[in-house]
Amino acid sequence: MDYKFPPVPLQPLRTSVTIVQDASDTHVGGFLESNGQKRCFSEKLPSILINSSSTLRETYAVKRVLQHWLHLLQNTHLLIKTDSSGCYNILGGRFFKSGGSNNEALNDEAIAIYLMMINNAIYINIVWHRRTSASAVIADKLSKPDTTGEYGLRKKFFAKVNAWYKKQTGSSLQIDTFASLERHQVPKFFSRYECQASLGNALHSGWIDHHYTHPPLKMVPEAFQIASKRCGIFIIPDYKYAWWRSTIVANAVLEIGPMKDVLENASGVHPEANFSNTKMLALLLGSYKGQVKGVGSPTI
Repeated sequence: MDYKFPPVPLQPLRTSVTIVQDASDTHVGGFLESNGQKRCFSEKLPSILINSSSTLRETYAVKRVLQHWLHLLQNTHLLIKTDSSGCYNILGGRFFKSGGSNNEALNDEAIAIYLMMINNAIYINIVWHRRTSASAVIADKLSKPDTTGEYGLRKKFFAKVNAWYKKQTGSSLQIDTFASLERHQVPKFFSRYECQASLGNALHSGWIDHHYTHPPLKMVPEAFQIASKRCGIFIIPDYKYAWWRSTIVANAVLEIGPMKDVLENASGVHPEANFSNTKMLALLLGSYKGQVKGVGSPTI
C-alpha cells in the first residue's frame, strides 16, 4: 500500500514533551510531562484487544496517548518511554530508523503512529526503560486503575435525585463531576484521569451550575469547597460523627436510601455489609430560583 504524506512546513520545535505509557490486560494508561506540568490518562482497552499480545497492547497504548494529547504535541520534540522491548523494536528504536512487523495488526498500529508524527511535525525519540523504573511504575498504576471501591448511585436512584433537583430549581443536572468513562450519570463529565469524552479533572476544571457531585469520602471537604460555589447536588453518606460533618451546609436535603440499596460500582457490586445500612443523602447547594443561600441554611 502506498502512503502519501502531505508536506509539513519546517518550523522551530516549540518545546520538549515526555510521554510514558503502559497497557494492562484491561486498560491503557500513561502520563505527559512538559514544562513542569504532568497530565494523567487512563481508559479501558477496546474489547477487540483484551486477549491480544502484550506487544500489540503496548503499541496501541503509544498510539492512544498520542491521539489523546495530539493538540499538545504538534511541532514538539517528543520522548516516548516504553517498558516493552517488542513495542520499542517495532517502532524502530530510539530514532525511528527501522521497525515494522510481519504482523498486520502491529504494522497498522506502527503506521498510524508514523502518520501522526509526520503530519503534525513531531520529532520523536523512543526509549526502552525497565519496569521497575519510577516512571514505569506510575504508568503501570495508571493502566491498572482500582475502581472496586468507587461507588455511584444506581440509575433509578439518580433519576430520583434528578427529578427532585429539577422540582427545586427548574433545571436538570448537567455535568457529573467525579465520574469515569465507565460510570457517569450524564453525558458531560469530569474524571480522575483524562480519557475519551472527559472534560478534564474536577479539581482543575471550571465548574458550571447544575452539577452532580458524588466525591470519594477522602475528598469530601475539598470537593465541597468547590461545589458549594455553584448550584448543584452533593452526594454524601449520613455518617453522624464524620469530622467534616459540621462544615457541610445545604439549602435542602433529600434522603435517598441505604447504601445497600442505592449504590453500586462499575461492575454492579454493592458496598460491604458493614456500611450497608448507612443512608445516602443528596444536598442542594448554591443559588437557585434567583436567590443565593448558604449562610444560615440548614446543616445536615
